[in-house]
Amino acid sequence: MKLKLSRSIWFKMFIFIDPSETRSNSLFPPSLSTIECPGLEADTGADFVIARLPIPPTETLQLHIDHKSLFCQRKSGYDAIGDFNQIWLEIARFQALKIPMGQCFIIPIGIFYPDSSGYLKIENKRQPANLEKISYLTYLKNEAGWGYSGAQVRRLNNENELEFFIQAQVEEFQRIEDRGNLKEVYSRGTAFVTNDPFQEVKEIDDWRNLLLSGLKGFGLKTAQSLGDYIDQNLDHIWHSGYWALKILTDQNEKGKAIHDIPGWGEVSRKRLRDILGLPPTVNLSVTHLEDRYDYEAGWNASIDLFRELVEKGKSPVEAYNQVKKIEIPF
Repeated sequence: MKLKLSRSIWFKMFIFIDPSETRSNSLFPPSLSTIECPGLEADTGADFVIARLPIPPTETLQLHIDHKSLFCQRKSGYDAIGDFNQIWLEIARFQALKIPMGQCFIIPIGIFYPDSSGYLKIENKRQPANLEKISYLTYLKNEAGWGYSGAQVRRLNNENELEFFIQAQVEEFQRIEDRGNLKEVYSRGTAFVTNDPFQEVKEIDDWRNLLLSGLKGFGLKTAQSLGDYIDQNLDHIWHSGYWALKILTDQNEKGKAIHDIPGWGEVSRKRLRDILGLPPTVNLSVTHLEDRYDYEAGWNASIDLFRELVEKGKSPVEAYNQVKKIEIPF
């Protein structure tokens, strides 16, 4: 079966290949449209690269790194065994060039299994006479090590699957490009770690940090709902920690919420009022905002201290009570 790839998918993508991979006995899928790139493996450690750029990786490596090109090293059949050291060399080259390992693929090709004596066999492949036998466990340990080094290890059953592998990367690239790959991250007092090498992460460093650093019932959707509510109904005020707390806690003389924020219910509102020490008949004041910048400076200092205490293990209530005892001008 020959894979037919739509023009709309392929016209933004390019496959650069080391000339050694185009030999008649290389088993690289001949139906794929590739661009020969002399010196690719020697310069980058990859024998082919999937890219959105038409410029050879050997000329502008950093540009390819920045644009999330995929650097692929494949080994078919017993080549994966005979080239153990070569694979480790390519991984070392990836690392020396500071290519993010999430963009580096090691692709062993073949159906690997242990024979009755525990030696590695590869289905439908004859082991070369000059190649030393190794145990199946030895192979698995090397494969595991490639992954532990940070490289992406994708074992394929046969060479025909390589076309599908490449198409999957291309279509996923397209999906990421269509959706946009910037994600806003709201701190909860712990470091954020992403496993998506194609995702650009931007930490939101504003009033949401105070609330999201430990406030139960307030998450990403509620933060967005609050921001939308302010923009749509209270455009005379600015986004700040103080205003956020006021809007989330305001209630009328009957104890009912004044502001209807999607995702923020009565239980959460009353819990936050308790944290802030607000009596039933009192809302946060807005009468001392003439010196706006002095006021915000003091508030931001309190936010920083509050977050620091929560990050050190204090509960939001403990952190708030400790902040109240320290003289920070408001």
